[in-house]
Amino acid sequence: MILFTLTLAAHAQTAPEPAAPPPTPTEADQEQARLLYTNGARLYEEGQYAAAIQAFRESYALSKNHKLLLNIANALERTNELQETYDTLTQYRIYATPEEADTVSRRLRGLELRLDEQRAAAAAAARAAAAAATPAPVAVAPAPVLAPVPTTTTVPNVARWTTIGIGAAATMGFGAVAGFTYSDGRTQVELGEQAAYERLRPLNNAAFVLSLAGLGVGVVGFALPATRTVPITTTFTVSPSDFSVAGQF
Repeated sequence: MILFTLTLAAHAQTAPEPAAPPPTPTEADQEQARLLYTNGARLYEEGQYAAAIQAFRESYALSKNHKLLLNIANALERTNELQETYDTLTQYRIYATPEEADTVSRRLRGLELRLDEQRAAAAAAARAAAAAATPAPVAVAPAPVLAPVPTTTTVPNVARWTTIGIGAAATMGFGAVAGFTYSDGRTQVELGEQAAYERLRPLNNAAFVLSLAGLGVGVVGFALPATRTVPITTTFTVSPSDFSVAGQF
């Protein structure tokens, strides 16, 4: 019995004192609360929701009329402050009547869905902003190759000058041999060496014919044109950093 009494005494010494009940609003507070509510309702009808929220909150602080929490939640929802609306309705739910409880619960579930959508939209906007802040790599297109441009140019006609050279060389060379054998043959005839002349005659005739052939080749060379036209294929390759031209003959 003594131990039990001592235990109770110890608990009585350490237990916190109960909090004092909130003060009862005075008549002046109630009158001010009614005025604030009236102004808040007017502001709400005018669409000035931020001012209406302030009036309703001050009225609630004076009157402790929990119905004002519904007015505050309605005005907050009009300003799209969904999280504050949800918190205010949650606060009111403990004071809701049984008839109101189901309506308040359905409204809270709807706010939860809208809050999820709002968070998803905010996350998508944040990702889009981050993607916009990071410059995308610039794709470098391959250098376009334009179609070849066919052109022509004029070059010396090598065949003409080669033919003239061969003809001139043959004419002079064989002409010299023909002249030499003819002169030597005449000398042999004068000396009575007819047999020696006969031996020189075939060489003389051949040299003479070949010199004529060389002269003919030279004439043909002179008849050829001095120049000839050859095609050129030019390809242009254009890129942002350079400009190059490649020629093909």
